[in-house]
Amino acid sequence: DRTRWVRKYFGVNLSKKIIYTKMKHMVDGDVLIEDSLALLTTWLQHRMVRSPTRRHYPIIYHWPYNVDGGLHLPRYINWELIASALGC
Repeated sequence: DRTRWVRKYFGVNLSKKIIYTKMKHMVDGDVLIEDSLALLTTWLQHRMVRSPTRRHYPIIYHWPYNVDGGLHLPRYINWELIASALGC
């Protein structure tokens, strides 16, 4: 199940703060880990409008199909590297 998986990589404390939704751009979170560059861009645009002074952390989960998206954001190839980058 998803919660167990999140606990494995990101710890119990963070697993209590995860929101699962298809409408990711509507969630006012600090971090979005996403493989869809279009969804990541939409989320970041919404965050900049709603909270322009707050720090946002968009992270691209790397796959061959999202290499040439034009986004220059952190890109990781596995969950261990993402967890480490987030200090988990």
